[in-house]
Amino acid sequence: MTPRARWTAVGALAGLLNANFVLERLLPVARDLAISGLSVPGQPWSVAFRLGDGVSGALVALLGVALLRSARRARRLRAAAVLVLATGVTTWVSALVPLRCVATVSPSCAGASPGAAPPLANLVHDGVSIVGTTAAIIATALLAAVTTRGQRMAHAVAFVVSAALGLALAVGAPGTVPDWFGAVQRTQVVTLSLWFAALGLTVGALAGRDGSTMRS
Repeated sequence: MTPRARWTAVGALAGLLNANFVLERLLPVARDLAISGLSVPGQPWSVAFRLGDGVSGALVALLGVALLRSARRARRLRAAAVLVLATGVTTWVSALVPLRCVATVSPSCAGASPGAAPPLANLVHDGVSIVGTTAAIIATALLAAVTTRGQRMAHAVAFVVSAALGLALAVGAPGTVPDWFGAVQRTQVVTLSLWFAALGLTVGALAGRDGSTMRS
């Protein structure tokens, strides 16, 4: 298998595993507004969802390392590579430290009532998830600036869509979980999952030393 084919496969697999929530319609699981509710310990198939997220994060981290090795003296590309690596690591950590409970599945969950403190694991999970998503969005913008032709368009579209959806979640749902939260979050995750596949193509092109895919 050529380096281009190998990294393309890594990106595609990372994206597929990252979007594992689509299985919620086929499995007997609780329908929580937030995707993270699928991975709460004790929920049906939670281990499988966490495993998918963890492997996806590890694969994205590998893409980040490969991108960093190919960056050489390209500063923006190096910055993008570090952000991709951060995205992978935080995705892996969020799988390792899942939410302990969610109010929409378990009304007795600490933090469900006003003034109650959420479990520490929930704070860690939410924190690394926000950092990882933000890192991914910034990375899409940087890669849109340094790639050319079809790859540039893929990164640019990923940036516009994921950034707009992230802004909607941040501004429209501060401290709350409105009815539209789940749909917006799932759309953002699908967008970034598709971007992981595009990222694999970019890393594969660099590994194959195809200079026409990068701006000088």
